[in-house]
Amino acid sequence: MTAHRQRIRAAVGPVLLLAAVTGPGWAATASGPPLLWRVAGCTPGPSYVFAILHSADSRVTTLPRPVRVALNASARLVMEVLPTSATLTVLSAESFDPDEPGRAGLASRLGPDLFVATARRIAPYGVSADLLRHMRPWAVVATLSLPRPSAGMFQELVVYLRAYEAHKPASALLDPGSQIALFEKLPARVQVALVRAVVRRHGAALRAIAEQRRAYLAGDLPALARLRADYPTFRDDPVAARAFRALLRRIAHRVVGRLLPRLHAGSRFATVTALNLPGPDGVLHGLRAAGCTLQRVSNAPRVPGTYVGARSGPRSRQDTVSPARSATTRPLPKG
Repeated sequence: MTAHRQRIRAAVGPVLLLAAVTGPGWAATASGPPLLWRVAGCTPGPSYVFAILHSADSRVTTLPRPVRVALNASARLVMEVLPTSATLTVLSAESFDPDEPGRAGLASRLGPDLFVATARRIAPYGVSADLLRHMRPWAVVATLSLPRPSAGMFQELVVYLRAYEAHKPASALLDPGSQIALFEKLPARVQVALVRAVVRRHGAALRAIAEQRRAYLAGDLPALARLRADYPTFRDDPVAARAFRALLRRIAHRVVGRLLPRLHAGSRFATVTALNLPGPDGVLHGLRAAGCTLQRVSNAPRVPGTYVGARSGPRSRQDTVSPARSATTRPLPKG
């Protein structure tokens, strides 16, 4: 099985870096302000939350000046998953089943017709039918839900390297293995439904990627919220749609629960996958419920480099999320 490990890592490893060069400035690359929030009320600051998009598009990887200034002003970087070789090793190792007597391969799980269709869809990602037989359903869904392999550098790696070059410590909020376990715990029929959805509606999946990118570049949080609530890939399959929303909800709850202690401890620049931020069950709402105040950073040429407190500076109702009244008594969601 060692040969299979090496081959699948080379073929799909870069695609499975979930989490896995800066240019001039935001105005040259996007039409809206960055998805960046200043955090107050639950941190000694300066702390920020920034939306990350898994994209190698230069319009995305060119970090806006407010984002660069905010990262420079923060003491530490916190990411959902660190885009490192260690993460890649875990994802690669967990992406396929070992050869064990009596263990059903993916063809047996999916059935012959769906397996053939899956092999056709995933071939452009560099995955052969032979490798596919050993892949786990989660890895198929992750691969087909992300952009096709690109020679460029994804945005999360750009942020990580910038922090590394500035000698800022970086840590992860989520363990890749535990995130995979969320999918693995789903009933077999639900896992198959998710695979079927990304295979049959792969065109919608690719359009959804482009739609996310357009919303991201426009700084359009409501558009991302609509995608989170009704993702095109799973629109025609209620079972897959419910499972997808449940996975997003549990991931957001985990992010909030693990980010809060980091914010309490000091100045942090936290990156969160863009689709995990909006909505009543998203990270922004979770931070608000826990007592944080979030102020959207405008596309101004300057971001304050020191902590200014929860009440200083002008705000608009649209850009500021104030703490909930029950924040001190409401428990964090589990999961």
